[in-house]
Amino acid sequence: MLLNHGLDKLNHFSVAAPGFPDPPGVGHTTSLALAVFTEVVASALLVAGLVTRFGAVVLVINMSVAFFIAHKAV
Repeated sequence: MLLNHGLDKLNHFSVAAPGFPDPPGVGHTTSLALAVFTEVVASALLVAGLVTRFGAVVLVINMSVAFFIAHKAV
């Protein structure tokens, strides 16, 4: 998550923000910022073994939103 998704979104934040999906309705930029936080910070916490329950729960929520709402999986 950290290397393939989080850092890519972080590096291309300004380009990706206008077209990023906004499932919670807080704005495209805010949704992207939340996804970047989750995929960078929570993944780094898991890798470091710090606050692993928090990191895992945040990643599960992020991936659930991506799977069920943003990508409209059934």
